[in-house]
Amino acid sequence: MQGGLPMDIELRGLGQALAIMDSLSANAPKELSKAMNAAANKGRSRAITRITRGYFIDKGAAQGAITVKKAGGGNLEAIINVQSSPAALSKFNISPDYRPVGVRQTDGVTARAKRSSGGKVLAHAFLVRFKSGHLGVIERKGSDRYPLKELYGPSITGMVSADDNRLDITQSIEEAANAAIEKALSAMMGG
Repeated sequence: MQGGLPMDIELRGLGQALAIMDSLSANAPKELSKAMNAAANKGRSRAITRITRGYFIDKGAAQGAITVKKAGGGNLEAIINVQSSPAALSKFNISPDYRPVGVRQTDGVTARAKRSSGGKVLAHAFLVRFKSGHLGVIERKGSDRYPLKELYGPSITGMVSADDNRLDITQSIEEAANAAIEKALSAMMGG
């Protein structure tokens, strides 16, 4: 995966599989590319599932941030790229989640990014609906009315790079790649 998130995927017997495939068929690189692409797509799906189950984030946001660059005939490398900026805190679970026009909010905001957490009360935060329609969780930088700063939660890159998620995704990719290579080998050997 790119985007500051290196993961080493170890494929058992890749060199041996390539040698056997080369001796059996000229389509060996194509078959290995298919196997790598299947493993990368499985890894992407696993990452999206882990993120949406562990965090209060839209599945569409996760899908947009995680892309796959597919392997080709001459290039036996499929890349899972995770790129995102920190998400606005309003994209997660917040309470209150709506600010009526003209009503002053005084109780602060409670925010939860992770499903397993109890949330955090932001006593000095308040909600603002911008002209663009975006709802933001805002705090004042000082005691004056301005400047204001919008609060953000973790980025999707950070969610994927959490140790438990990264290990699970890496294991899923390794299993899928090894299974796809074995399937390609057996298909080429006529079994």
